[in-house]
Amino acid sequence: PGTYEKPLIGFRIKCVGKDRQGMLAEISERIARLGLSVDNITTELRLDRKRDRREFVVNCDATTPKTDQKMIDGAIHDISALKEDLGLDILDIRVHSENFIARRRRTEQ
Repeated sequence: PGTYEKPLIGFRIKCVGKDRQGMLAEISERIARLGLSVDNITTELRLDRKRDRREFVVNCDATTPKTDQKMIDGAIHDISALKEDLGLDILDIRVHSENFIARRRRTEQ
């Protein structure tokens, strides 16, 4: 049997931009290159009537067992570069820690 490292840091990434070929591939490649595991990824195509164009929306949940602050900062920096690289209108990155959530639940009880 293989070994399993429990994910400790999660990234929730939302990208919205003008639809173009290869967007999902570029986003998922960037995430994989950072060593993050994709837990869930969804896409949506919608019409922006004000701009008369199709928009592509990607929501991705990715995790890593690494808790090194330098790694987290580097991942945020690299993922943030997607905004310019893909000409995105919106790029939102949220980072959460399972340990933080567990601690918060204990203090709320």
